[in-house]
Amino acid sequence: MASIIEGYNYDIFISYRQKDNKYDGWVTEFVDNLKRELESAFKEEISVYFDLNPHDGLLETYDVAASLEEKLKCLVFIPILSRTYCDPKSYAWDHEFKAFVEEASQDHFGLKVNLPNGNVATRVLPIRINDLSTTDIKLCESIFGGVLRGVDFIYKSAGVNRPLRSKEENPHDNLNHTIYRDQINKVSLAVMDIIESMKVFEDYRQEKDKEIQVNDSASKKEPFLHEPLRKEIFKSEQELPGGKINPEKEIKLPYLRKPRIIVPSVLIISAIFTTAILIFNHHSKVKWAKEVDLPQIQQFVNEFNMGSAFNLVQKTEKYISEEPKFKELASVATSKFTILTDPPGADVYIREYSDVKGEWKKIGSTPIDSMKMPSFTFYLTRIEKPGYEDILAITTSDLGRLNRKDTLYRKLFRKGSIPPGMVYVEGYKEEVAGDFLKAKNGFFMDRYEVTNKQYKEFVDNGGYRNPQYWKNKFIKNGKILAWEEAMPEFTDKSGRQGPATWEAGDYPDGQEDYPVNGISWYEAAAYAEYAGKSLPTAYHWYSGSGAYMISFIFYFNSKILPISNFFGKGPEPVGKCHGISCFGTYDMAGNVREWCWNETPVGHIICGGGWDDASYMYFQGSQLPPFDRSYKNGFRCVKYIDKEKIPESAFNQTEFSEFRDFSKVEPVPENVFRIYKNQFLYDKKELNATVEKRDESPKDWILEKVSFNAAYGDERVIAYLYLPKSSSPPFQTIIFFPGIYAHWDKDLVNSYVSNWYIDFIIKNGRAVMYPVYKGTYERKDGMTPDMLDPNQSHQY
Repeated sequence: MASIIEGYNYDIFISYRQKDNKYDGWVTEFVDNLKRELESAFKEEISVYFDLNPHDGLLETYDVAASLEEKLKCLVFIPILSRTYCDPKSYAWDHEFKAFVEEASQDHFGLKVNLPNGNVATRVLPIRINDLSTTDIKLCESIFGGVLRGVDFIYKSAGVNRPLRSKEENPHDNLNHTIYRDQINKVSLAVMDIIESMKVFEDYRQEKDKEIQVNDSASKKEPFLHEPLRKEIFKSEQELPGGKINPEKEIKLPYLRKPRIIVPSVLIISAIFTTAILIFNHHSKVKWAKEVDLPQIQQFVNEFNMGSAFNLVQKTEKYISEEPKFKELASVATSKFTILTDPPGADVYIREYSDVKGEWKKIGSTPIDSMKMPSFTFYLTRIEKPGYEDILAITTSDLGRLNRKDTLYRKLFRKGSIPPGMVYVEGYKEEVAGDFLKAKNGFFMDRYEVTNKQYKEFVDNGGYRNPQYWKNKFIKNGKILAWEEAMPEFTDKSGRQGPATWEAGDYPDGQEDYPVNGISWYEAAAYAEYAGKSLPTAYHWYSGSGAYMISFIFYFNSKILPISNFFGKGPEPVGKCHGISCFGTYDMAGNVREWCWNETPVGHIICGGGWDDASYMYFQGSQLPPFDRSYKNGFRCVKYIDKEKIPESAFNQTEFSEFRDFSKVEPVPENVFRIYKNQFLYDKKELNATVEKRDESPKDWILEKVSFNAAYGDERVIAYLYLPKSSSPPFQTIIFFPGIYAHWDKDLVNSYVSNWYIDFIIKNGRAVMYPVYKGTYERKDGMTPDMLDPNQSHQY
């Protein structure tokens, strides 16, 4: 093999103890995955030295030290650090790790490399697969002279400390909160930074060598002396025995005898040299931005890592701002949002939503207008103003492609003016996503689910003995029950009145801050009456969760669900999980299901999902009979400011369409399926396809706009055909079917879809057929579906 830099035998050398690969082949798996990641990061093939066999793949007849000496001549050295690797007696430690550090320290690159961003990286990139002892860490640091900083592949849980695997059964149980794929990506990016920096340095060195050669040739014709020679003459002619300087000795240099000539000449030469360095440095950074940063931005966008893409856009903008590809990616990665408060003058702090241990960053005081931020990114936002209640909110920046400015507006309340333990929700239904100045139905919602401690107060104050709290008709199996008949239905494990999960009229020890659970709809409604509040209507519950905001209903799930109590073993104390909804409420996703006011033909709506429900229950909800006292049933309350202004339809009985669970649906018999299938048959006739437009300007594909006869009426179907330039027909072709965004977007070709939804497919040699279906893009039919109504969206 050979390195991408001349004079080196490998780009990467993998060093490890053989025993760390014997048990489950972890090192082999790591190397294979790293190679795949490197292939997507480098345009050139990266060479990796890695031995599967004992004794470093060398036979007993080989001179191991001499053989390894050549192989160690590499750009990056990756030691797999385990509990056994850091052993001065081991062969890998002495003849690989120490040997590389010594060799790299002596070559012209050195052990440490300057990166374009101003940071310094070492060519030793440690990978840790176990926690190391303090002694081992100090031993490592003593060899390469710096703090041990590497990429950790460590899986931790109670009593477990082992290497992280690519296919973890329960990755979210890892207390380190690291994902194998992300760590592989980190290693690849670190390797890329180091090697690309070395390439830039090597290009610079070669150019300087050429300049020196040119200058050497010129010096034979011109009577000027090189600076090193000039210094040597200066030293030899002025120095007296004993190292003293002879001030009377005149230095005679051709054409430069007088100081008044020397000083300006030196200044001019220095200025020219400095300018040349600056120009070269700028050109190097422009080259780096084009060849390294731009593909990296593209990769970040492809991976939907908009935060990293935005940061790199900000860094490279001053070098390649006029590059068409840069402009395109920058528009996707960048968005603007505005934060307003009433009254203004509130301090605003943010942190990336998923980074639950991240530090808060102050971004200014309101009003904050059109601030550039990564697109499609969710931030937890803290708003503070002396004398007012603090506010937690979720700020989201939409895709830059929508060319819109997102606005977060929050009304501030004087301390003590909000009901204790509640937050303010800015509007009802579409009001929360529309013009905040027109919102008129704001309401208060419990920050947390009602706890055992709170419910105990209701019980102790005669909640089950006072009929005035139980204002709703008791209906069971179609029969109306009297209050006296209904109350025996609401007892705990010991037969005393209380939630089904309690015993002897009390909650389990130590669970005062847990959500009360095992509650029927009637009990939840009675408590709300006792507390001077209400059960939220389903529309108010969804308003508080953010479900009426497009960016929340479609994209927030991936952020809130991993940090909420889904797939758990039971409820958690309220507020313990970090899943916060857009108005500052906790645990609306998971923990316990939450009863809502609305009645359905089956029972009553219950939202949010419980600790072991499927995570899609967060936004979907379900319906249960009002007497259902499942252990997963809990609730939270709302307080309406002006109930008379709320549309009456909010409180009415509603039809509730649940998504079908197809895993439980029995397949129809084959003969019935054939009848279904025949209903979708169409007459086969000529397509009469026409190529209406052909564009060969894209780098990686040819784009054809074609049209052909539809299978209905006299309509013509439009389709865009992306043909790869990297392969020859016949092509394996993928037919792309879009999401609901195809209804909103007007122009398919210039939308983000062709930029990063399908480009990786075309670059891999496949063709993509993108039909413009009826009702999408330029074939819009004027229909606007309500995506929150399953019936309408199905019809659409």
